[in-house]
Amino acid sequence: MNSAAARWRDRARLRVPHAMLTRGLRAMDAHALRRTRAGARRVVDLINAFVADGVTPLASALGVHAPCAWQQYARTDAAAQRGGDWFFYYHAHDRGVPGEHGHFHVFRRLPDKAKDGGEPRYAHLVGIGVDARGLPRRLFTTNRWVTNESWRSAREDIAALERIIAARAPAASPVQDWLRALLALFSPQVVLLLRHRDRRVAAHGGARVLEDRRMHVLSECAVSLDDQIAAIDAATP
Repeated sequence: MNSAAARWRDRARLRVPHAMLTRGLRAMDAHALRRTRAGARRVVDLINAFVADGVTPLASALGVHAPCAWQQYARTDAAAQRGGDWFFYYHAHDRGVPGEHGHFHVFRRLPDKAKDGGEPRYAHLVGIGVDARGLPRRLFTTNRWVTNESWRSAREDIAALERIIAARAPAASPVQDWLRALLALFSPQVVLLLRHRDRRVAAHGGARVLEDRRMHVLSECAVSLDDQIAAIDAATP
């Protein structure tokens, strides 16, 4: 990584300390806080269910596959095949982040069709970096060229995130259930990251930045299940 790209990556990092997170959670309206707490409960329930089945969240996503660098897993998830509102895939790089096995890319489908009449277009919402068990360690957003997405504003992506979290339709798979619960649990950070992403793009020249191959990650922050649940408990009246 050259010095310019390294500086860009450093400026992508957000620190969300416990006190800041707790204040943000306390500032949420009652409905949003209840939904975040529900996400926490669902994550704990799913961890217990995975343990009871003798698997980890990551093993559930990969199945019998021995993960190969750059291979996409779960791209053909049943919900994606049905044209659901969102889909995901998992992959790992040959040289990844220390302590991180790989990451899930979560996308939302866009209602407009591609000009060639092909598959609906999509926008990248967030990446979720996980350890070898599938437990989250990092959240991040990517530059447009990384996933060849149709770029949408943070405002639109946040509204889509709200719809995904609020959806009452049953998940197509345990992994989709797990990811939706993580989106609810970490929604405060995802919102911060999407807004930080857009601010940085605007500050560095707007649309031309989106094709700059030196710039991969536009915003990121470390996360911890234990810390997040503790912050939610502290913010609960």
